[in-house]
Amino acid sequence: MSFSFFNQESKSLDTEYPEKVKEQIEEFQASYKADIRKEAAIAERLTNYSYVAAAYFIGKALIGITFNPNLVTVSVVLIAMIPATRDLDGFRINFQNGKPDIDNMHKPFSVIAKLGGAGFLVYGVLNNYNNLKSATERTYEVIETQRKEFEGDKSPISIPQSTGLIISFLLLIAAYYFVPKRN
Repeated sequence: MSFSFFNQESKSLDTEYPEKVKEQIEEFQASYKADIRKEAAIAERLTNYSYVAAAYFIGKALIGITFNPNLVTVSVVLIAMIPATRDLDGFRINFQNGKPDIDNMHKPFSVIAKLGGAGFLVYGVLNNYNNLKSATERTYEVIETQRKEFEGDKSPISIPQSTGLIISFLLLIAAYYFVPKRN
């Protein structure tokens, strides 16, 4: 027993749209693709800006914590160059018949521009660090000269370091005996 819907030999063709509707569909598709490209460009720009901002603030934080310019330089450049790794995807150079065949040439220029931007960012962070360091040294010199003018050549009385060590040892013993213990 065979069913007629399994053995359909004549299939009906789809009816075609009128020309006006076809034009509207093509315009909609072109507009939709343009919107997608625009949104992708905005998203890429925001991603790049967020990595640059993160690199700047991490650089400022590391300068405040470690005072190690080499660590700051490497960290800022690595973080700022993360979006550049996407730009190298799809770039290729081939030689055909003795001539170079290059695809996606705009991408290496983008990487070079991002590297220059990362270098400028490092310069800004380290320049800020050097300005802060020189201002701190000048402030220390002014305070020291004013202290010497006020006190003369006498140095202030300082607590020996061993006293601080003894106090911390006594605090350790007190904490051991007076802090309640869990059973």
